[in-house]
Amino acid sequence: MPPSLRLILRGAAYALASVWLSVSVCFVLVRGLPGDAASAQTILAGGTSSALAERRATLGLDQPIWLQYGLYWSGVLRGDLGQSWVTGESVVHILYTRGTQTAILALGGLSVGVLLGGLLGVVGHTGQRAVLFAIDLLVATPIYVTGTVLIMMGVAAGGLGALMTLGLHTAGVVANAVVGGLEQARHHGYVLTAQAKGLHPNILLWRHRVRPILGDVLPVVSVQAGFLLGGTVITEGLFLQAGLGQALLDAVLRRDYPVLQGGVLYLAGIQAIVVGGTHVLRGLLDPTVSIQEYEWDASDSSS
Repeated sequence: MPPSLRLILRGAAYALASVWLSVSVCFVLVRGLPGDAASAQTILAGGTSSALAERRATLGLDQPIWLQYGLYWSGVLRGDLGQSWVTGESVVHILYTRGTQTAILALGGLSVGVLLGGLLGVVGHTGQRAVLFAIDLLVATPIYVTGTVLIMMGVAAGGLGALMTLGLHTAGVVANAVVGGLEQARHHGYVLTAQAKGLHPNILLWRHRVRPILGDVLPVVSVQAGFLLGGTVITEGLFLQAGLGQALLDAVLRRDYPVLQGGVLYLAGIQAIVVGGTHVLRGLLDPTVSIQEYEWDASDSSS
């Protein structure tokens, strides 16, 4: 089997396995929390124990957990994620409306972070202390602190503020990876050879040092994409954005299992696609990755 095809199949297998595991863990954990959606809703409404039992039966919470699990995945395979136990709204509709906004916000923050981080990394590898200090500050500052500072400074509000918060948080990590990669590339034989030939410094930098490290920076970017999807819960709360992050927070507080499970399925799916796609892209950019993995598999099968 060609190494490139093997990489694609591995990426697809990883995506499916990670989504299944994420949703399964969420499914079990939420049912292990004290109380459930039926008791929370019935007690708040002043209902009796018989009303509680009826509500649990309506929601299917009186069934064994293994049966609930099987019915849930049966619905997922049919494209039916259920309805919110609080509002009655279709989970698919919630994911479409709020999830799209969150995905756009995370993608925008990732784009800002990659561009700004790449620029800071290229400039910072020259040893400029102010830039290196800025990179360290961005890496060390928690995302909620960055958002709070932007709000206090009044430089951004709403969606722009959330975008800047996510972008700055990502930029520091990406810049750190670029600085480290460029420093290592400085001592590679092909760089020293090109330098000895008298190539222009800009050509030497972009062609012989920046391009080779792209494959090493991609995994960092994919991990940051996952952090950004999780960070939207904080930023949407800070900047009053009605996205999926806020919907998931409300679902946890209200024990709204279908919304919570659907949100985890949506976010895990995006993260799996990003990570799996990054793995495949890295193999295509750097053929040695796919060749090494192919040789490793071949040695395993022969043994």
